[in-house]
Amino acid sequence: RIWEVHTPALDDKQDTFSENAEANGNTISVQALQVAVAEAEESSHEARRQLQKLESKRTALSKERKRLEDDLPQLEASKKAAAAARNYKEAGALAKQAKALASKRDELDAALLDLTTPLDAAQELADARARDHAEAKANLADRERASVVEQYKALRKKQRDLERARRTFAKRESASKLA
Repeated sequence: RIWEVHTPALDDKQDTFSENAEANGNTISVQALQVAVAEAEESSHEARRQLQKLESKRTALSKERKRLEDDLPQLEASKKAAAAARNYKEAGALAKQAKALASKRDELDAALLDLTTPLDAAQELADARARDHAEAKANLADRERASVVEQYKALRKKQRDLERARRTFAKRESASKLA
């Protein structure tokens, strides 16, 4: 009868309890790391979104500035043509428009300059968050590997204990048949 076979390895309930506690601790550790990876990934995505917003704002300002740069020479040429034709009223209006465009261009230059610092900070933050995410993924992978190794060792130990119990049972069985 198997239930009558007693070996120190099988009778030691404390070992089984501690192995289960370690397995649960590993599971919790892996789950905590999985949560950390998910949080780091979300944080990284949010930083990238902020960076993209700033970059799109910079692009829009740059396009507007480029448009103004392209319009200014044409406006100056029209002003000169009006002055050459002795249409001073039109030339004055065109000069006023050119001055307004130049002022607007200077405002855009200032806005682009003001955007440089937040853009650099957002880039640094996005890079830091990406590194944090990569580190969290690496930690998770390491912990999962360690967990698998620990599970394998625990299973090998159980296998050896069962093999010892089987041999003990076989010895007792053969001894009882001889007796």
